[in-house]
Amino acid sequence: MLAVALTGCGGSGGSTSAPPPSGSSPPDTSPPADNGSTPPNGPSLSGDVVGGRHPIAAATVTAWAANPTPGAPATELGKAVTDAAGHFKIAFAAEPGTGQIVYVTAAGGDAGAGSVNHATELVTVAGVYCVDTAGCAFPASVTINEVTTGAAAYSLAAFMSLSAGRVNVAGASPGLDNAAATFASMIDVQTGILIFQDASACTGDSEPVNCDALRKLNTLANFAAACVDSSGADSDVCRALSQETGATTVLAAWLAIAVQPGVRNDGAGIFALAPPPTVYAPALAVAPNDWTLALSYTGGGMQQPAGIAVDGAGNVWVANFKQPAGTVSKFAPDGAALSGDSGFTGGGLQGSWGLAIDAGGDVWIANWNGGDGKGVTELAADGTPLSGPTGFVDGGEGPISVAVAPDGSIWVANYGDSTLSRFDAAGHVSGPYHDGGLAFPVAVAVDAQNNVWIANQGADSVSEFTTDGTPVSPADGYTGGGLDTPDGLALDARGNAWISDFFGDAVSELAGGDTRPADCPAAPATGDTGCPLSPADGYAGGGMAGANGVAIDGAGHVFVSNFHSDSISELAPDGSPLSPTSGYRNGALVQPQGLAVDASGNLWVADFGGDAVTKFIGIAAPVKTPLIGLPRTF
Repeated sequence: MLAVALTGCGGSGGSTSAPPPSGSSPPDTSPPADNGSTPPNGPSLSGDVVGGRHPIAAATVTAWAANPTPGAPATELGKAVTDAAGHFKIAFAAEPGTGQIVYVTAAGGDAGAGSVNHATELVTVAGVYCVDTAGCAFPASVTINEVTTGAAAYSLAAFMSLSAGRVNVAGASPGLDNAAATFASMIDVQTGILIFQDASACTGDSEPVNCDALRKLNTLANFAAACVDSSGADSDVCRALSQETGATTVLAAWLAIAVQPGVRNDGAGIFALAPPPTVYAPALAVAPNDWTLALSYTGGGMQQPAGIAVDGAGNVWVANFKQPAGTVSKFAPDGAALSGDSGFTGGGLQGSWGLAIDAGGDVWIANWNGGDGKGVTELAADGTPLSGPTGFVDGGEGPISVAVAPDGSIWVANYGDSTLSRFDAAGHVSGPYHDGGLAFPVAVAVDAQNNVWIANQGADSVSEFTTDGTPVSPADGYTGGGLDTPDGLALDARGNAWISDFFGDAVSELAGGDTRPADCPAAPATGDTGCPLSPADGYAGGGMAGANGVAIDGAGHVFVSNFHSDSISELAPDGSPLSPTSGYRNGALVQPQGLAVDASGNLWVADFGGDAVTKFIGIAAPVKTPLIGLPRTF
């Protein structure tokens, strides 16, 4: 544990350290070690370093300010070395800027084994720095331990890098800020205790769904604690952890697991290591299906959530299908409901399904209503209806999916009459458009050239239209590549289309962009796009069963929701599976539908059958939001 008291910047509450873990010696009350000259009236940082069950002496503790520029070095604020009782004091050489993320690392030291343990590397996120003014939330004290290290590794996976003994955190807003908020929602920074789930409720009898995440974190923390308490990197437990993760420090092992949760999942992996002492409980009794860390949230008026999207601030919007009256829910990046108990209503919402967000932050919802809907709803960022009491009703019948084009137009696929409609920002409609193979369209996306791509459930095909509504695809649409009852569609950064095949239990890929790839077997009759790139049966594996929602992250990884197996699949850009044979699982996933990647590297899932939204923390590469056109990185 690392308890930190900050002077020179405020925050409510006193400087309170967590009590020592069971079996540790009483804390030494001698003055903390001070390795810097304290600026007059400047901020300083003090506390204790404890790993596993013992205080760590001679550990190097460093305070850092994260850099808001991706890839740039963090700013070292000051460092100290712990004394025999694990105490330290850091004088900041420079005060961090208001709004900067401050984190603290502890490396090396001796936890009582009689030698320096170079595998020890721990971290916590103190929070967003602020001065002592009204509303300042920077903590007066924090604690670091193996659990906070794990929570930081998952939440900051997209922004944390390790090199030459340096832990660097850098990233653009709002992604980095929201990642830090995720950490804060998981950890009480003063005590280092997990707060997203009450451990006493995890009894095994009808327990809350987030007990799964609690047990995973505690289990991995127990392995980390066993390494920290040992003689060092050459000890059996540290060496075994290194062999399973390819990492040489505890923090590096956490990061390896966070970014490859499906690789570390079998019986011969991490869980098969010698059982460590139980420092953190409750822990897993058997090996998990995978090491993903997922938290589920309810409330906000969710009733059969379907479509999902993330706005520019990182807030998550969900369209709810429950009839007779449709609703829309909104959640903060940390999962807090922002749409009240009943959700947003009005503006023509009814049996809502697809959802997208435009560049101005307005939310567009397709009101499918089981195929009988006629309206498209527009909401302001605060949930206020902008589309009148009945919505925009001059498009096609049964609107089911909506996408925003780079030119600002809003495209809606109409399932009921197999058409496509185009809206401008004021709600004026063009179309509906026909032909191009449209046959019960269910999903729509727009590429960098403002061309519109549509998955057709009724013809096992994909259609493409230009921005003026002219069909590009042939009369039968694009076919092949394993298309079998398409249900979802997303475009990658190259412009290629990825389509989930509901009854094919697979994903198909069709060539997009301006030029036909050389490996296409043949160009379609009407041009260079639409050529199948996936095999005749599509890309399968990774747990796909009833594939429906599709999302693509900033690294080109493809995520698919599985309606029939209550799981998520992940594919590499070449279509090879990265998730285990049963997919990624979480107790809250019940008939998952829509997917969205945020700017923090989290994957959000609409749990249609569970009236919840689930966040898989740090599993993806960040994407700029809102998603307009192709996925963009920072």
